[in-house]
Amino acid sequence: MKRAAFWGWATATTVPEALTNALDAAVSTMHQELGADAHPVNTSHTTTILTDQVHQDPGLLKSLLGSSTATVNREDHALVTVLLIGEVW
Repeated sequence: MKRAAFWGWATATTVPEALTNALDAAVSTMHQELGADAHPVNTSHTTTILTDQVHQDPGLLKSLLGSSTATVNREDHALVTVLLIGEVW
């Protein structure tokens, strides 16, 4: 068995999109390093909202979290970093 840590990050206008993209990046790196049979055994992530308007517009946070259809300004983004432990037998 071989085990290693991998990470990925992404920004997007919603947290779900950024999380998906960051996880895809980490899994891609894991497969490059450990091979196609590798799989994640543990993952964690952090989310940072990159905006200065949350206090002025409470609907903005809901929009970034993907629970609202409100328009998000192009400057507002979610930054997600994923760390995963991958292993292959």
